[in-house]
Amino acid sequence: MGGGGGGGGGIARDRLTWHDRIIGTLGLVVVVAVAAATLAFVVYFVASTALSLLEKAAGP
Repeated sequence: MGGGGGGGGGIARDRLTWHDRIIGTLGLVVVVAVAAATLAFVVYFVASTALSLLEKAAGP
């Protein structure tokens, strides 16, 4: 029985077709793109706010 269970695991792994792999890769690409865009927005927002505060502090 244990061997059959192990064989089932092998079959489950073999069920990953090229379609499944492409969908998984595209999902990963989307997640990375969204994370990069979010990080860029946060960096821009923080830099913009910091510059604005510095200008107010330096001004008369």
